[in-house]
Amino acid sequence: MDRAIDVLTRAIAQAPEAAVLYSKLALILVHQRKDYRRAVELLERAVALEPNHPVFQQNLLKVTGLAAAALALARKRSAASSRASRAAGADRRRAGAEAHVQPPSSNCSASSREKAR
Repeated sequence: MDRAIDVLTRAIAQAPEAAVLYSKLALILVHQRKDYRRAVELLERAVALEPNHPVFQQNLLKVTGLAAAALALARKRSAASSRASRAAGADRRRAGAEAHVQPPSSNCSASSREKAR
């Protein structure tokens, strides 16, 4: 698909008023690379060139929705990861504190027993 992306990018450079090229490139970027930001930009350009084209409008709405959903999922994962990191840090701190507290030894040395007598 990289070849298709290259071909469409060159075609857009040669025919910058061809809205269909922007739309096709946008859809490839969504499906192959999940590059929603760039796809939205390309579809906005397609709609600007042909504002009454219903397919371009529908694709823009769909990709904008996919971009919002991907962003929400990324934020949710980031928040979950942050919570997990904080919990792991607290566990490490707690384990470190417990490692420094040593229980009294049940084996007293002979000299300690003699001193106690």
